[in-house]
Amino acid sequence: RALVAALYEGCGAPPRLGPSLFKYLAHGAAHAAAGDGRALRDLQKFDPALGASLERMLARAPPDGQGWGLDFGDVSSSDDDAGGGARAVTEANKHAFVVLKVRRALVGRRRDALEAIRRGFVAALRELSPEAAPFLKLFSSTDWRVLLCADDDRLTPDRVLDALAFVGWPKRSVVPDALRRSVRAFDKDSLRRFLVFATGSPGLPSAPGFEIQVRAQPRSPALPVAHTCFFHLDIPDYADEGEFVAKLTTAILECGTFDRV
Repeated sequence: RALVAALYEGCGAPPRLGPSLFKYLAHGAAHAAAGDGRALRDLQKFDPALGASLERMLARAPPDGQGWGLDFGDVSSSDDDAGGGARAVTEANKHAFVVLKVRRALVGRRRDALEAIRRGFVAALRELSPEAAPFLKLFSSTDWRVLLCADDDRLTPDRVLDALAFVGWPKRSVVPDALRRSVRAFDKDSLRRFLVFATGSPGLPSAPGFEIQVRAQPRSPALPVAHTCFFHLDIPDYADEGEFVAKLTTAILECGTFDRV
């Protein structure tokens, strides 16, 4: 209810609210943790120590070359057929273990509290606008993060441009200047959507030296691809600005449509 009040009064939600909460608001228990870096980044914002530990596990082989001294008992449940109970975690199955561990940390252990928040959120929306409430259920988690995000005076096109680092672009490419012009034309909501696409967050981190690497890719009709774990944005060297704008717009919209935990 406090989130709906913040939306109605235009004061915004606290920035410390993590993306996994908005994903639960949008989809409830129907969503499931994806086996990719975006899910792990969500966990790192909720539990930095556990997130860092699982990231190290994915990046390394087990110390003794055999196993990790862990089993699936900690992450298995009646909803997770892949759990396997006391099955040992090995190099071959560690990815499945991490996916289940992330899902349990973000949703499983908090399901009752998250469901209570979502019920209150939906009820408050209905009280605020019974006619609009059914349509608001169509919003993605990105839509809710943009709508509920507190207004940040520091989020300006110039600050976003300062964070862009162009890597490997030929001098004659139209893309770097086209991206700069696009960012300068973005309103506040469009800036947030661009940042969600490129970094997984609707705001710029306060850490000094933060940058988003915009990396040149061979010319192709493919869409831009964001690697939010590393703040890398890979963009083909499009032939003209019109094609670039169309492709970037499609990529940003698809990011806001297809949610993952």
